[in-house]
Amino acid sequence: MTIALPATAPKRRYAPTLVRVASGLIGLAVVAYMIHRTGAAAIEGALRPAWRWLPVLLLLDGARIGMEALATYYAYGGRGHLLPWTMLVRAHLVGYAVAGVMPVGRTSAEAAKVAMLGRYAGVPAAVAAGATNQAVTLLVGAIVSIPCALAAWHITGVSTVTIALVVQAAVLAASGMAIRAGARGESALGTRLAARFGLNLSEFRTTSRAVALFPRRPTAAMLVGRLFQVLAFAVAAHAVGVDVSVARAFYAQGISMIVLALGVFVPGQLGASDGAFAASAEPLGTTVAAAMSIALLGHVMQIIWVAIGATVLLTWRAHERAHPTVPPAEMGERGDG
Repeated sequence: MTIALPATAPKRRYAPTLVRVASGLIGLAVVAYMIHRTGAAAIEGALRPAWRWLPVLLLLDGARIGMEALATYYAYGGRGHLLPWTMLVRAHLVGYAVAGVMPVGRTSAEAAKVAMLGRYAGVPAAVAAGATNQAVTLLVGAIVSIPCALAAWHITGVSTVTIALVVQAAVLAASGMAIRAGARGESALGTRLAARFGLNLSEFRTTSRAVALFPRRPTAAMLVGRLFQVLAFAVAAHAVGVDVSVARAFYAQGISMIVLALGVFVPGQLGASDGAFAASAEPLGTTVAAAMSIALLGHVMQIIWVAIGATVLLTWRAHERAHPTVPPAEMGERGDG
């Protein structure tokens, strides 16, 4: 006689949560220490005239979110029309908030969007679009790193920042194309993604091939969004008293991208961005207090978007009826993505 034993409940993994909380607390401690060291009065003086620019910064951030929503629409290829625009906006507002507080923010945001949009276009298409967006983010980062590197060379010559941005451009471009090729072809990446979400591997590859190997339209949309971010850095720098130029705006963008790469496991890059901008005061032609205030304005924007994203998630309900999906076999392979 065989006795069936109850399945053992999976153990909760507390370690990742503890690491996230600890890294966030350490980041807050670093920010507090740097404010104390720089001088709270000096930072308050730099930030006081900057508050009136918050609506402009919010508008620019909102424009960036809108362009990322458009990039996602294109990343779905032939299934983009199945996504209700209201739900697309909802997913990106929530995803933007997730990216602001979670380590490896972009990956966490794409996972959240898969969960929210998969019901409309199908989970395989949502996972494929998420992988496309991840690749496009890297490709756009590579493209933007080039003018940032030129700006760093113009301001600092052949410096550590200049070299880091050149290396970053090469690594991001290679990584982005590797993700695209891996999702479309016979690779371990596609197999892992399909297994993680319980998808049929053939179906996942078919939906991944609905967008071209180099996804032109998602890349163009996200690139415009990144240019809105560069403009936001220019506005933030002007708001705290920096004498802004095109080179300095791209230099600030480059510093932000380096921090994002090095501090990817720190929620909101707390402490990392503050230290990097403080160290960049001389290239930006300003004081340490003003340079650090650019990063602090960024944290304020993150807090605002987290609040908006949480409010949207709690009050803006998803459509109860999912839209009909298109079988992958009927989509064919498109090369105009």
